[in-house]
Amino acid sequence: MAETNKAKFFRSNFQLENQGQVFELSGLVSDYGITKVSILSRPPPFIDTAFGHLIKIQIGDVAAEGLLVRNYTDLGTGYEVRFQELGEAQRIILRQRMELEGGFPEWVRKFPRISVKDALALDLPVFNMCFIRVLGGESFVSVLNFTLDGIRVEIIGDDLKDVRVGMVVHFDLLTNADISLENVSGEIRNMSVIEQEQDGERRVTRSIGIRLQPLEYVQKRKMDKLITNLCQAQAIQRPAKI
Repeated sequence: MAETNKAKFFRSNFQLENQGQVFELSGLVSDYGITKVSILSRPPPFIDTAFGHLIKIQIGDVAAEGLLVRNYTDLGTGYEVRFQELGEAQRIILRQRMELEGGFPEWVRKFPRISVKDALALDLPVFNMCFIRVLGGESFVSVLNFTLDGIRVEIIGDDLKDVRVGMVVHFDLLTNADISLENVSGEIRNMSVIEQEQDGERRVTRSIGIRLQPLEYVQKRKMDKLITNLCQAQAIQRPAKI
């Protein structure tokens, strides 16, 4: 597991270039992308054309490419940038700036997130799929990460295009083993939408954060046991500090 006492972001101005036009923004930068983006210059009309394909980003001496992402929360709509194929030399520069200028975000999660991708390597039961029921429809989605009080899921396509922040959804959480949590409910707290053009076709990926409503006793016991086993296994694999 990664150390938790390191800075996560640094605040910086940056430039976004699309179709030969440039405007100035500010945000919290990591080596994965830029969040909490605010616009310093008036956004020109081409901003809507920046979604769906690679854009050029300049952060000080670091030139990168990324995707502009729409983010929906209960406070409204915002933007993020997700870097694409960032080189190791670029990552090193950004990490050095994090060490010198960085800090922790203003928001603090109550519980750490468990990455499904990392947890699957432990060969233990982990919530990796979710069967969502909302707006009279049903959809299978992938689970990206989860905590004691929430999950983040991802779906490609438009099956959940009509869901909104604040909606209550009902779902079953499935694992890679013979364990499941059925008839769970939660509230959609945030949603990110990434649009990409691939082979001439539009591809939309939706990432949705859901806060769990109080679990029944048996459900909570299952959740607590699964997370405890994963945390213990991760702690054993963590290299000892000398």
